[in-house]
Amino acid sequence: MVTKEHEAPIDLFRRSPNTLVEVMRSLDVDVEIPEQVKVDFASERCTENKPTELTCDAVPLLKDGDTVKVAVVFEVQRGRIHTKPPAWVRYVSSVWAKHKAPTVLLVYCENETDAQKANVPIVMGPGNVVTPVVLSPSRLPAPGDIGECVDRVDLAVVAALMHSSGQHYRAALDNLTGLLSKIADDQAEQYAVNLIEILPDEPRKYLEDLMTTGTYSYQDAFSRIEARAEAKGMAKGMAKGMAKGVEQGVEKGEAQMLLRLLTNRGFTVSDEVRSRVTSCGDSAVLVRWFDRALTATTVDEVFEER
Repeated sequence: MVTKEHEAPIDLFRRSPNTLVEVMRSLDVDVEIPEQVKVDFASERCTENKPTELTCDAVPLLKDGDTVKVAVVFEVQRGRIHTKPPAWVRYVSSVWAKHKAPTVLLVYCENETDAQKANVPIVMGPGNVVTPVVLSPSRLPAPGDIGECVDRVDLAVVAALMHSSGQHYRAALDNLTGLLSKIADDQAEQYAVNLIEILPDEPRKYLEDLMTTGTYSYQDAFSRIEARAEAKGMAKGMAKGMAKGVEQGVEKGEAQMLLRLLTNRGFTVSDEVRSRVTSCGDSAVLVRWFDRALTATTVDEVFEER
């Protein structure tokens, strides 16, 4: 089952593609990344001609203009590493064949146990090796040691996410909010929005408290974030309410049709029967009563328990 924790790093890189580029530069990945680079995301489907569906987590494409310079197979791993190498090899070969560009297998691991298992070259034969590039807590600067340089904000964002499930998430978020206060408010707001929407509950609440009680220059942005979240919640509630209203409308119509059928068949519809029908909120039950009413010889036969 796909979890929020699994989707969070994928969502982060989709929302902030430059963050992925900075992470790859910090990891010294052995590919040439253009100075001026844009990032597109290709289809995650790595299906071959045979009817076997292969889907990796994400395929960011680093481009110079319209030319793909580097393709990335991005995988989020949370256990079961031993089952993945065959699939990883197929993902890489499929993406390489499709885009004809150097292809990097970038594996995101939240803990060092998984990272050590993932950080093993996959040897398929002489001179035929796929080497994962593993992003783990130890490959990022410690949460409180990323530094005061604003060009490290991207790494601070990834560190905050990566450490969000561990004991150091407060240090990571403290450091991040300090860095956000040093960049343009609109940029700081976007980073904060991204994290608030994808962090697990406890660290998200901590970040919200920091933005509420701190004295950051972008603090006014928090009210806009809350307003958007409230609007999203209202929209979701309205949609749910409309769906419920439609459902209730169908049930009301079914109840009226049943009462009309009983009357047309010559049955006496007492107040008790009318109340029982109109108060029934189960469409399946109303349909069952309607079907019985088509052939019943008495009203009691329609409602009898069977």
